[in-house]
This record gives sequence, structure tokens and C-alpha cells, in this order.
Amino acid sequence: MTVAARLLLLVSLTALGGCVIAGAAASKVTGPPKVQPLYTPAKRPLLVLAENYTNPSQAMFDAEHLARAVSRELDKNNVAPTIDPVRAIDLRSAQPATYREMSIAEIGRSLGAQQVLYIDVRVSGIVMAEASDIMKATMLTRVRMIDTATGETLWPTDAHEGYQLVHETPLQRQSRQVTEDSLRLQAARGMGQRIARLFYIYQSDEPRPE
Repeated sequence: MTVAARLLLLVSLTALGGCVIAGAAASKVTGPPKVQPLYTPAKRPLLVLAENYTNPSQAMFDAEHLARAVSRELDKNNVAPTIDPVRAIDLRSAQPATYREMSIAEIGRSLGAQQVLYIDVRVSGIVMAEASDIMKATMLTRVRMIDTATGETLWPTDAHEGYQLVHETPLQRQSRQVTEDSLRLQAARGMGQRIARLFYIYQSDEPRPE
């Protein structure tokens, strides 16, 4: 083989190797995947309403903070124009007897909402590790989107009680900074983000598997 032929072969192999390396690198550069919404609400006034359906007097602290957290996330991501959830809290406080007799759709209509994101807080509280000061907050919810004009469930259409979500905070040692109330707030914010993400496109925290 002549010197010129050897040089040509070396250049060809180098170029081929570069293509293989570039192709391998491209196949690994995926980044976090985009997650599509499970439901896209109409751009109509929306009220976030959270409570413990079976026992409304329970979980009020968690439900109120959860409603605010979800509403903030929906606003931030331009999902739909939201009505301040505090207005529902004020209505319940001002007219408790009347409020208890109102349906979800009626509450929404009375506050100018055309759709209600209803969150039933089934479980919320603090779990303590046995014989220690290690604890975490946990929350389980069922979520539905309701049309205030008809009272019908817009989403999910295949789950009568709503879409279920569970969220827990990491285990943490109790201290002056880490209290039961602070953990409950963490749980409400974490659950709030998870609920809001059902309704808009977001970048997953996990890399896309190849």
C-alpha cells in the first residue's frame, strides 16, 4: 500500500469514528422529557376548592393551604383564570349553614366560576417513626374538574370519585425549624404542584429512559 493510500485510509477511519462518536453522543442527550397534561381546562374562570368531603371540619388547615398552592401553580402556568380560593373560605366562614347545603357547582357559580377543580383531601397528617423524633407528612387526595353550569364532572370521566394522588414529604428529624405545621405546609405545596401538573405541559424531573 502506498503512502498516499495509507493516509487516505487513516482519514476515512478517523471520519467514520467521529460519526460513530457523534451518533452515540446524540443518542444519549435526551434531557428531561415533556409530560403532557391529563386534561386541558378551558380558559374560563376556575375555582380551586379543597376539603375533606366526609368530614369537612377535619383537615381544614391542609385543605386551605393546598387550595392556595394549586391556584398559584395554575396561575403561574397560565392554565386558566383562577378565582382566589380565599373567597370560598370566606363564604364558608360567613354562612356556614348555607354553605353546607350548597353543591360544588353552586359554590362555584356563587363566586363567578364556570369550572371548579374539586380536591377531596382523604388523608392528611403526620406519621412518626416508632420511638423516635423522625417524622413525615402524608396526603392523599381525589381530584375532579366540575362544570358549574351542569354540575357534571368534566374530568376524569372514568373515575367517579376522581383521580387519586398521594404525596409524602421526606423523613425529617423534629427540631425548632422542622415542626408538624411546617411539614404539613411542605406536603400541601408538594401535593399542590402534583395536582396542578395534571393540567399543563411540564418538564419531568426524571431523564427519559432510552
